[in-house]
Amino acid sequence: MKILMLCSTGARIGGWFRYVPLGQALFRRGASVTMVNVSPKNSLRFTTEMDQGVRILEIPRLRGWQYFERGTRLPWDVLFRIGFIGQGRFDVVHGFGHMLNSALPLWSTPVVSPRTVTIYDREDLWRDGGLRGPRRPWWTATGWNDRFDNWFEANTPRLTDAITVVSEDLRRRTLEHGYDPSRIFYLPNGCRIDQFVPGDAQEARSRLGLPQNQRILTYVAVGTYDAKLVLDVMERLPALGHRNVLATMIGNIGDEVRSDIQRRGLADVIRVPGWITDEDLKLHLQAADVGLMPQADTAFNHSRFPIKVGDYLASGLPVATSRVGEVGRIIAESGAGVATAPDAESFANGIAHLLSQPQEPLRRLARQTAEGLSWDVVAASAEETYLTTIKRRLGSSQRRFFTFRGA
Repeated sequence: MKILMLCSTGARIGGWFRYVPLGQALFRRGASVTMVNVSPKNSLRFTTEMDQGVRILEIPRLRGWQYFERGTRLPWDVLFRIGFIGQGRFDVVHGFGHMLNSALPLWSTPVVSPRTVTIYDREDLWRDGGLRGPRRPWWTATGWNDRFDNWFEANTPRLTDAITVVSEDLRRRTLEHGYDPSRIFYLPNGCRIDQFVPGDAQEARSRLGLPQNQRILTYVAVGTYDAKLVLDVMERLPALGHRNVLATMIGNIGDEVRSDIQRRGLADVIRVPGWITDEDLKLHLQAADVGLMPQADTAFNHSRFPIKVGDYLASGLPVATSRVGEVGRIIAESGAGVATAPDAESFANGIAHLLSQPQEPLRRLARQTAEGLSWDVVAASAEETYLTTIKRRLGSSQRRFFTFRGA
């Protein structure tokens, strides 16, 4: 099977951590996988590299209209992708996200490559309380951009053969737009079980300079949507009988959170290493006792499935989260941690309960859960989605687009 993945971002940004491991796992199943993404630099050259069997083609950022904060350049990026589809003789084009450099090539595929199946992937919620937040006033430039985003999020699947969604919440929202339920497929994020593995906690702590005599909670963030729940927990744990606890906050921890740590007097119990190397991230997860996934009860949290949860589980780290969305459901059903009500007091009580349990059984269960959600398992589901969609197209004389009732 020959697959093209259309990525709206550049390397190691956002959905990159979904596209790449999925493509690599599909390659291991025998597929030919090409991925197109945006160069992170203002380059004039096309670059191609191989990453564990996946051919990754980066499009130069020529001068043009810059759309969205990822630096996508129009029209060059879109025009190249459309031409590439026309020449590539792909069996499947899988577009990730509703950005123009994904949506417009998907819509053009029936013209330039009529035999190719098209699939649109939803991994985040942007409108209706999602990543963009409340809709801004229509008379502002940002307000018009919001409406532009909203329209494409709702309408991009209109001319595609199938839709993949990362969560049951996104399936429900997609159905509400009137799309055929038989063409919506659940495709969760997987766990990187080869990159992240359990290890010797004492050795990892020694290498990182972390204390051996404290329990450690680890929080990893790209977007710090609910990071202050970690601070709330650290204020409450001493009263719950857990005084000797340290939290590490890794990644994009902004100035507001750092200042709040100082203001609350938590600098001695919360360390903020910020951005670290991949190798140090592996060590931090091996050194920790609990992986934190704080989630308020928001539409955005119900829709998503953060990659870091898979990294926690693959490292044998039990997860503390709230009963919100896909992550809450998986942790509650698997028992690989605790899923509480989405408030600070319940979250702190759940973490205190985890810290009181024997650790080895929890670690084994976390790793077993990760193996059942590995990218190889997810790729098998993706392959089944592709084959089902191809078979439906070959056996049907119906129009290739969905029944649509409006956004």
